[in-house]
Amino acid sequence: MPSIQAGEKAAIVLKVDEGISVNSSKGLSYGIELELVFAFHESELRNNPSPALSPGMEIAKDLSLSLRRTAAFTIVRGTPLHIYNSWGKRPKHDPYAVPAPYTTEPQQILFDHLTNKDLMARFDIRDTMTWKEKAHQNYKRWLITKDYTVCGVGSHNLPEWLPNIVDASNHPKRGQASWDSIGLEIVSPVMHTQRAANRREIQEVVQALQKPGNGTGGFITNQCGFHVHVEAPTDPKVLKTLALLILVYEEEISRLHPPCRQPSHPCAGNNLESNRQMLTAKHRSGNETSPEVGSADCSTKALRSQLDWKAMVQCFDDYVPEDDDIDYNLSRFMNGPATALEPLGARGRLVNFTALARHLMPLEAGRARTVEFRQARGTLDHNDIAHWVDFCTGLVQLAHALSGDESRFSARFEGWDDLISSGPGKKNGIDVFDLMADIGLCGEAIRYWEERVDRYQNCETGGPLDRTDLEDEIASLKRDGDWAGEQEEDFDLCGNYEEDSDECVLARLQVHEILSWNAESLVE
Repeated sequence: MPSIQAGEKAAIVLKVDEGISVNSSKGLSYGIELELVFAFHESELRNNPSPALSPGMEIAKDLSLSLRRTAAFTIVRGTPLHIYNSWGKRPKHDPYAVPAPYTTEPQQILFDHLTNKDLMARFDIRDTMTWKEKAHQNYKRWLITKDYTVCGVGSHNLPEWLPNIVDASNHPKRGQASWDSIGLEIVSPVMHTQRAANRREIQEVVQALQKPGNGTGGFITNQCGFHVHVEAPTDPKVLKTLALLILVYEEEISRLHPPCRQPSHPCAGNNLESNRQMLTAKHRSGNETSPEVGSADCSTKALRSQLDWKAMVQCFDDYVPEDDDIDYNLSRFMNGPATALEPLGARGRLVNFTALARHLMPLEAGRARTVEFRQARGTLDHNDIAHWVDFCTGLVQLAHALSGDESRFSARFEGWDDLISSGPGKKNGIDVFDLMADIGLCGEAIRYWEERVDRYQNCETGGPLDRTDLEDEIASLKRDGDWAGEQEEDFDLCGNYEEDSDECVLARLQVHEILSWNAESLVE
């Protein structure tokens, strides 16, 4: 798509004054999740008064790829190339001990770093969040937790990411071999669009994350995401309006994000798929489990060639009637195809509607009803966070405004039947800047998004916003055709160990302990 021209930019800003009046007087609750890579000097693992590493344990460096690929270390299967790439720990004075991954040690280091800065925010630590812990009442403080979809970068690569800390000649803790990194997630408490103090608190936290300590630092790779949970509408009409807005504008909203956050990008595989899967599958076969996710062409051009606006709405209405089961049915449609293992659909979509229906699951009662916007790239820039929060909450508020008037709602989508979008600032076609005008974003916000769209349209292939940021060993295996990352055998519990070796047996025991712990947490 060509870059936005000067005349079109002026038209975009003028469109703000023509938008639908969105009543935001009540505001909305929301929360944010910030993924980042957290780096720390090895001395931080042992520092008093609260050493992160217990006295009976020691650091285990240089873990082999075959060990790191085991299920004890790499738990998430949906992103098969994202392999645990950090140090581990093992009991002291035990020559047969197989290293184990970190549990809460890095989180403890970051917790100490943040709590020493006299912030208004308060923090808690988690290893991973169990379903029981994700109840609404637990989001009263910022949570520091592990993120298995984000990998560390390896000690030898840290100078590239944190040159002013790791490789600075005058830094007291220089030397890359003494530094480690790991993927973490910072989860906010429940915020509200009308509480200015919430925005200030977010700014304070990200500024603290940006400013490194003497032995710590944080940064963003292309594996990192930034997610916004927005309070879900309770009115079925509003819910369906929101879903249709997301379906229609999906490709346009994707223009606001870099290549690494597009469904077709290797970084996004299985973690950021289109919400249009069921539209395509249902129209072609009437079978919600076919075709496989990612194999269907979900582009606007492909869907327009199969479904005009009325047919698309009819398909949607047939699957998602306005009844007591709307949360369940909408989740299965927007995050489909559903499976026996994922009865609500897979959360790895651009917008996650399973968060809308989790409260229906027996083990997840108490979960807040939210819609999770997952496409944004990770950031530690408060301005980026504020603009994406405004867009996501504004889209939900627009759904409220449109749902009460069927004719006004349908008029917004007259351009769907045009095979080629008319472009920004024009009457016909589907364009994200027309959507921004309807939301009522201010001129400054429009200019912010113009700059982002221009930048992302002209990204260099393989450049900073298009890289996979995989560790070198995995990238070379993938490049040489020696990696079949989506095959189950690549997650063999023992990797390349001898089947009856001590390492293999202990690795299996570790996996058994992890699976047992997970099973117990599910029962709870």
